[in-house]
Amino acid sequence: MSTKGKNVAISGVVLQLGLLVDFIGTVVGKSSAEKHISEGGSLELLADDMGFALIITVIGLGIALVGLIFVFIALFGSKYRAPWFFWFLIVGSLFWMLHVPVGTLFGFGFLIYLIMHKEEFRKPMEAGD
Repeated sequence: MSTKGKNVAISGVVLQLGLLVDFIGTVVGKSSAEKHISEGGSLELLADDMGFALIITVIGLGIALVGLIFVFIALFGSKYRAPWFFWFLIVGSLFWMLHVPVGTLFGFGFLIYLIMHKEEFRKPMEAGD
């Protein structure tokens, strides 16, 4: 198993944390907007809060998209296989299935692919993997 494939897989997994940035930014922006609404704030303050939430969402999704590309490069390009990576992909597939309708189809199809190829991920790994 290549070290390059492992490094790309780990980088992709870490970049998937961009989804947390997206989530946190959205929650902070919306809660601030709700606070301004309840205090009778101006529409300008509300627009600023919602703009912040949208900018953070775009940044988080962009980071996560790059991570997803890295994960697919590791999986299909480098043919990286490891048990931890298999379980990460299984959990990711289940989350994708929550995004109806396209994510559901993609997640379900990818889950079937993983189940059909699970033996590839069980092979003994070389040192360092």
